[in-house]
Amino acid sequence: MSARKLAVRLADLPGCFEGSIPAAICTVAEDATPNVTYLSVVHRIDDGHVALSRQFFNKTEHNTVVNPHAEVAYHQLAGVLCLQSEVPGAFQSTDECVAGILANQAAMAMATPGKAPRDGDAAAVLRPVQVKHYREDDSLFLDNEYLIKGVAGGILWRLLRNYQEQGRVEFSNREIRLDQTLALPDIKDNLEARLILLRKRLEERCDYLRIVKTSRGRFTLHVTRPLTLVQVEGGGPL
Repeated sequence: MSARKLAVRLADLPGCFEGSIPAAICTVAEDATPNVTYLSVVHRIDDGHVALSRQFFNKTEHNTVVNPHAEVAYHQLAGVLCLQSEVPGAFQSTDECVAGILANQAAMAMATPGKAPRDGDAAAVLRPVQVKHYREDDSLFLDNEYLIKGVAGGILWRLLRNYQEQGRVEFSNREIRLDQTLALPDIKDNLEARLILLRKRLEERCDYLRIVKTSRGRFTLHVTRPLTLVQVEGGGPL
């Protein structure tokens, strides 16, 4: 595979070819649907070529047959965040989540020396995504593509409105439960299950909206594209 002209030479990224830092390969199907998968090892042939092993990439192989162009993304290691405790089992899943957020923020700061990252910098140069909410059944569409409906759709619409109007990104399960406009049942509201469904649907359908659990009963909303919120009376078209 030939490498396009890069600002950084392949020879300057030895860690990317030792298997310790994962890379990803992106291909496109005949209907323009992208497919991204991770690679365990990328072999550098010279400063203009890399070699990949066939690792049961059925979709990737099919895409390269119909469209012989692919892009390999290298992730540069910025540093290592190490947490230690003398108490066995001191760290739980919530600590892992917080450490991941801290590591991402530290990596972004290290990648832009002298300039701290600001929320919205990347989103400012991208085309706004239209988020359309149908009030009657709480169905949500992203650029006219169906995303979700029902209580989960109402929850996401509430989060997005708070994000747009107040700049909020941190939320709690408790405040969601107390919001009477969501019409959650008084008994067995299954809020956690609804949030899991919403989080998975976002991961499947778009790459610019994420719900990330930060601790027990708390989560953050990550938005990396500008949004245009539109509310429509009546039910959705589906």
